[in-house]
Amino acid sequence: MVFITCIRHAIQQRSRMFLPTPVHLPRESRSKSQSLLQEAAIVHSVEHGFPQLLPLGFRILTKLKTLIRNEMNNIGGQELSLPAIGRKNIWEISDRWNLMHNELFKFKDHDEEYCLSPTHEEAITKLVSSVCKTIPRSNYPLLVYQITWKYRNESNYRHGLLRTKEFLMKGLYFHRDEECARQIYDQVCDAYERIFQKLELNCFKVPADSGLMGGSLNHEFLGVSAIGEDTLLICPKYVEL
Repeated sequence: MVFITCIRHAIQQRSRMFLPTPVHLPRESRSKSQSLLQEAAIVHSVEHGFPQLLPLGFRILTKLKTLIRNEMNNIGGQELSLPAIGRKNIWEISDRWNLMHNELFKFKDHDEEYCLSPTHEEAITKLVSSVCKTIPRSNYPLLVYQITWKYRNESNYRHGLLRTKEFLMKGLYFHRDEECARQIYDQVCDAYERIFQKLELNCFKVPADSGLMGGSLNHEFLGVSAIGEDTLLICPKYVEL
């Protein structure tokens, strides 16, 4: 009787869920991943690079963020929130106001220029520099992190949620010097590998170009995919795909 009641409750809950009919896109604008996301009622559309997450998709995203938070907290991370809007003068210090000109969403308000942040190095540097004299050296690395929405004027948005103009990204900071950063680097990479293992994703850690993000030590975690944009050489003798 309890089992039947649970089944009835599940059916009732699903019947009440907001599951709109998938939008039919022109064949030339569709990708397999986007079609699957829409058919499963995870997203409604990714119109012009801005995804519309449905309740089911939002629940999945919430669980994913919880998994990431747990791993970051386990290595001593402390979550904070940084504003999505950045002032021009902060971005000019790093010169990325000009270097990332075509990728920034820029706007004016009361004669001040701003952008929607595609990343938060500028914001966290300003925050820590304003209070660094009150922080003992023994407190570093701070390991503060944020999981917030970022915005990039991506001209070639495609593949559903894989390349969009609005996306969720996690960043973790802040170190006293390069030696301090290198000490924690492997711990953070290990945390990422545990995340992929729990998600049952077979990913490979490979050296990467830092690009405009900067840095002397960079890696990416790559997953094998037919629609991938990078080429990865894998030895089948040592790696099982």
